[in-house]
Amino acid sequence: MMRLTRPLLSACALLYVPLHAMHGQAPDTTPPRFDRVERQQAGDMDGVAQPYELLTVFLKDDDVVSVVARLEDRGVGELRRQSDGRWVLLWRPPDGGGWTLTLEARDAAANMSAVRYTFAAAALQAPAGPPPVKRPLTYEGDTGPPWAALYEVLPVEAGCRPGRLRDTERFAVLKRVEQVRALHRLPPVAYAPEFDEQTAAAALIMAANGRLSHHPTVGAWKCWSAAGAEGAGSSNLHLGRGSALEGRPSTGAVDSWVRDHGVPSVGHRRWILDPFLGAVSFGRADLASPGGGTHHAAALKPVAGSAAPEGVPFVAYPYLDYPAELFEPGRTAASFSVLADPTDRWRNRDADFGDARIRVTGPDGPVPVREVAHDNESFGLPNRLSWHMEAVRAGVEYEVVIEGVRVRGEARSYRYTFRIMR
Repeated sequence: MMRLTRPLLSACALLYVPLHAMHGQAPDTTPPRFDRVERQQAGDMDGVAQPYELLTVFLKDDDVVSVVARLEDRGVGELRRQSDGRWVLLWRPPDGGGWTLTLEARDAAANMSAVRYTFAAAALQAPAGPPPVKRPLTYEGDTGPPWAALYEVLPVEAGCRPGRLRDTERFAVLKRVEQVRALHRLPPVAYAPEFDEQTAAAALIMAANGRLSHHPTVGAWKCWSAAGAEGAGSSNLHLGRGSALEGRPSTGAVDSWVRDHGVPSVGHRRWILDPFLGAVSFGRADLASPGGGTHHAAALKPVAGSAAPEGVPFVAYPYLDYPAELFEPGRTAASFSVLADPTDRWRNRDADFGDARIRVTGPDGPVPVREVAHDNESFGLPNRLSWHMEAVRAGVEYEVVIEGVRVRGEARSYRYTFRIMR
């Protein structure tokens, strides 16, 4: 878990998943800067077609400094330049077809060229099937541990070489983050591969040392690197210990951060449930421990987006029908944060829980709450009220009423329900 001391830059990033390319139709006009545009559809995940597309723009000139996409009456986003000169944007296109996309390219002198592409219905085809499974590569031969199938390249402590996860594993983590956010009516996020070097190196440091720190120091931590230190200081960190024969899915780290046991600020949870979250990067390392077991380490870096969704006045946990694997009564702290201003993260620091009163009621009457705490620290949304509840049963609906919250000096009350579902 890390504290945000300054706004993170927005990211619209390439999602590395199995892709199936389709070319866009010829443009209405072709200015000199533009060569062609490709739309690519993400592969299936658990048999469900994903709504993401990768928009790739090929240019004839290399002096372009920005490419922006616009969809008729609204902006879509700014494309990111790749090392091979392509410009890419991960986005969700409109349903159906017949829509027109306008691309604007600008050079350093602010000269602009624009082109319009019109896409017919069913422009994309669903993937024909899952990609072939490849054997993971290693630097020193394939040792075949149970987690090897998660990697393209296995991490190696000797020489301090981070691993590289398979596209499907990173996509599984992204999907789990989005599933959790959807429980709270929060929008999906993108994947930010430009930070994978940091998160993979941070996970390697934690696995090599068998402990966690957001501030590992050179000389005191094995496998220290500048990229790893940067990733450690700006990511959620996770460390598990198991036998050498044990394999753990990466999504388990996401669930652990959501429960956030033993963390008074529930800061890891707040980053995942941050309404301003725009993208994430995920890294992992599995290394043998001195005692004969295995250290499983993971790092998730949040990247801020530009604005939070409208119509979401608060982020409550648990909320509505909630999976039992994400909340353990008595052990897991409930939490509540106010989203008073969806345009500016920092203006949400004005929520004051000093006089707040929490009332939880079920079919058997009031539910005792304990360990009530609050802060305005900058872990995701910069305000938090939390408490523990003992007598909560699965399958039963409870009502939560929070009174006495002051937002910019104005008293407010909030009411919602939750039910733990097995």
